[in-house]
Amino acid sequence: MIKLVGFCFSLAMFALLVSCGSKNTTTDNVPSASTIDQLPAATGRVVSNTADAFWEVGFDNDGIMTKAATTGLAIKAATGASFTTGKSRAMCEAVNLTKQLLDRAAGADRTLCYIQKTLIRSVNQTTLSSAGVNIYDGNYHTLTLNMTDPNVTNAAPKFKMKVVKSGSGISEFVMYGCFGGTAAAPIQTEYIRQAITGSDITITSKNVDPSGSSNKGSMIVTGKLNTSLVFKEKTMVAEQTYGTAGANNSNSSMGTLIQSADDFVFSGFNQGRYGNMDYSNKVYMKYQLLDTNATTGVYDLGKLYIGDGSAKVVMSSGITNERTVSWTGDDKAQLSDAASGMYYATVNAGAVPALNTVSISFTSDQTWDCSDTSEATVAVDQAQLDSDCAVYSMYANNNYSWFDCYTSCGNN
Repeated sequence: MIKLVGFCFSLAMFALLVSCGSKNTTTDNVPSASTIDQLPAATGRVVSNTADAFWEVGFDNDGIMTKAATTGLAIKAATGASFTTGKSRAMCEAVNLTKQLLDRAAGADRTLCYIQKTLIRSVNQTTLSSAGVNIYDGNYHTLTLNMTDPNVTNAAPKFKMKVVKSGSGISEFVMYGCFGGTAAAPIQTEYIRQAITGSDITITSKNVDPSGSSNKGSMIVTGKLNTSLVFKEKTMVAEQTYGTAGANNSNSSMGTLIQSADDFVFSGFNQGRYGNMDYSNKVYMKYQLLDTNATTGVYDLGKLYIGDGSAKVVMSSGITNERTVSWTGDDKAQLSDAASGMYYATVNAGAVPALNTVSISFTSDQTWDCSDTSEATVAVDQAQLDSDCAVYSMYANNNYSWFDCYTSCGNN
């Protein structure tokens, strides 16, 4: 398995699906990352804007006081066994979909973290200096990774990157990764770009399975940063295809997740075939986010919990008529009176998205033929990378399985 490829495709019906360094600020009161290890992560925390301070946990955005969850359910640790018959299927689906979309974003973060941690190693700094490579000169540089993992098919993958600065701060980071194929015939699998203009940031990530299957993923993150390079607002849009159309395990999906300091809004769909069953699911949800991370230090995705919420759903398995339901996050119970649920008014007034065709490919400016001559070979410490970048995963105990909420909860 090529560990540097930032995505992992699970056998899922809905396979949608912190920076590695310290902060840097400038005197003009705008975000500024001076080195690549300071670039923000797609899965980083979101803090409230001053204008949003009124909407604290305990109130929904309709201004209605609610009985908000205090513990909730850990998104990363949740499995099908976290839910039992009679519990909220909508909450189960919210956990499922959120986990998979966040893991899609974390895939880009893992790849970026691998490159960051590799390039800042002192031994590689010496190698780059000896080769006359300055990664901050605004030009593209092609480098080879010296892999020691015996399980990879390409033990010498190449990547091409460019870092552009505006003053002392990075305004653009671009990377093409040829981690597939073999050392003699590498194949592009990755594209990542971060663009920072003032407080605005856009992160684009695409991944393509090097085997040539339809396993592909795309993630675009947009938002605003404060002077500490932390998100003030963030929207994540993910697309994914898996398997072969018409086969017994195939899926295409699209989801948009808007994250604030205290809640998530998710809108998305998936469609495909599982076993002998064709399916399609459409959802629009808003639910409480309980973030138990400290305000400083490493940001751990395992400390994100889903609390109370509401969802408008249309599902081919059981819930074929559009309806809005609500739940309480501490006990995962479905409310008999959905209108009393947190965010009900917002969700009930919203709409589930229409099904659409999902097609993912590298555009011309995102494509690299892997043919550039490498300027230097940098050493990879895979064990250390696995440790340093372990926080960029939404799955506990290597459990990448999607879980069947219909089987766990029943049709409610």
